[in-house]
Amino acid sequence: MKVETFVLGPIETNCYVLISGGEAAVIDPASGGGVITGFLRENKAELSAIIYTHAHWDHTAGSLELREIFPRPRVFMGINETVMFDDPVFSDYVTESGILPVRADMLLSEGDTLTVGEETLKVLETPGHTPGGISLLIGKYIFTGDALFRSSVGRTDFPGSSGVQLINSIKSRILVLDDNVEVFPGHGPPTTVGWERRNNPFLI
Repeated sequence: MKVETFVLGPIETNCYVLISGGEAAVIDPASGGGVITGFLRENKAELSAIIYTHAHWDHTAGSLELREIFPRPRVFMGINETVMFDDPVFSDYVTESGILPVRADMLLSEGDTLTVGEETLKVLETPGHTPGGISLLIGKYIFTGDALFRSSVGRTDFPGSSGVQLINSIKSRILVLDDNVEVFPGHGPPTTVGWERRNNPFLI
């Protein structure tokens, strides 16, 4: 599997492109699809999935352009994240970029799996930053969105956020993984589960 990181958008969101067996998935398309499109075409990969770890605008704003360029991909997000689109309390956090992102075609729950080429992505529900945030586990890689960062955790001062729930999500879903699992967050540098377990001041 090939994993490429693009830092996109006005607040430098990590957008991840996964390629396996000629298929590709984009996790958290932060802005327009130009650089992503070029990378996919360069690697002769067909985009089959767009996955939101959560629905904040800085993780979804590029989905519309990608969907227009690649008509085939389905869009996925956590089953409890629909409130971000359906409740006006949350609407500003979805549309702050001025672009209404593509709504999900399929909703994901704990333990669900997605196949991209020869790889299987397992869904872990990690709410707290948002009501329905998810993380994606692929072998020794986990993509955590804005749940877990290097030496930090996601903000919980938004409507629908919960600090208690977020810490519980991280401890029960992520810190139970092997020390050498690499953590790819929604912002900032990568880390490992073991490093965060031993050093993250929010989790000790």
